[in-house]
Amino acid sequence: MPRWVVASGLGLTLMLGLGTSSYLLTVLAGPIKAETGWGLEWIIAGLTVATIGRGIASPAIGRWVKRSGGQTALMISSGFFAAGLSTMAMSHHFAVYLAGWVLMGCGMACGLYEPVFGTLGRLYGLEARRLIVATTLWGGFASTVFWPLSGLLTHQVGWRWTCVVYAALHLVIALPIYRWVLPGRQHLLPAPEDKPPPPADAQSARRDRITVFGFGLALIGEVFVTGSMLTHLVALLGARGVSTAAAIALGAFVGPAQVAARLGEMVLGSRHHPGLSLLAATLLIATGVVCIAFLPPAGLPVAFVFFGMGSGLIATSRGTLGLHLFGPIEAPVVLGKLGRPVAFMSAVMPWLTAVAITHLGGKTTLSLMSVAAWPMVIGAVILWVSAGRTKASPER
Repeated sequence: MPRWVVASGLGLTLMLGLGTSSYLLTVLAGPIKAETGWGLEWIIAGLTVATIGRGIASPAIGRWVKRSGGQTALMISSGFFAAGLSTMAMSHHFAVYLAGWVLMGCGMACGLYEPVFGTLGRLYGLEARRLIVATTLWGGFASTVFWPLSGLLTHQVGWRWTCVVYAALHLVIALPIYRWVLPGRQHLLPAPEDKPPPPADAQSARRDRITVFGFGLALIGEVFVTGSMLTHLVALLGARGVSTAAAIALGAFVGPAQVAARLGEMVLGSRHHPGLSLLAATLLIATGVVCIAFLPPAGLPVAFVFFGMGSGLIATSRGTLGLHLFGPIEAPVVLGKLGRPVAFMSAVMPWLTAVAITHLGGKTTLSLMSVAAWPMVIGAVILWVSAGRTKASPER
């Protein structure tokens, strides 16, 4: 298949995976609470369980992608997503609901950002940078497409049948793309023979540790903020007097802003180190969160444009920086290792935010988030200073 077809196919499946997992409860949490009577923090605990499972499995999936490419892992993810959503649709007891999210966590580990980026790197080497950006263009539409779609489906058929529809989409759209559009193992770049790496001098080893620390801090800080914001968008904005319909409309600004930022990265990204994109992304997110917390309602569209541009760039940087710093062979392994603390933070924060909203109120929670957004900027600065002039070897 032409490379643009592969990138578009993976982008479509990434959009589907994100829209039916990470972004699912933004709209469905309210209807689930209204029907079942479960507390908001317990409903969000399902996503927490799934994300913890994703973090536990992420390093193993990264090693799997390094050895054999990502086609099998991605195909398996479709089955896990479909099984998890179907289980949730049939859940009348909280334990069954959690079991559905456990299956969803397995799908997230096998089918979201790290496996997709690692797969592209194993197929196309350092040339995958533009394809990674093209893939994330599609992922940027996840909230724009699936928030309104979830709202429409929930209104028409209820939240349970909405989950059934999404389960079917994974089987009739994502699985065929993974099977017949994605190149198989015979097209992978040859991996170097396993042998002990040459010993690094103390200065290089220290710089590498600092680089990985800065990268991890930026990624962890980003999910610290964006996971909470996107999961609790309706509740947080409701505390500022914004209606549910208006909150969903404001959230729709995120997708186009993500796409615009990624288009800019596609056009200009090859001219600068991807660490600069990470720094710009963290600054945009932090600024957007502060604006969401304190600007008057008329200024919220601008705030969400900043927020969306930053979250769009950081998702792209996640793949392009890994490829640049660690090379196409080792990038899946390193991103898999970083995926564990990132997933754990992503798992904990929506639940803690639900507790904070319940006990402190939405306005106070937003104010706290506006302060908590800045450590990720520090991480991006650390990475930029440490690795701003390094370049990966194709054989690394």
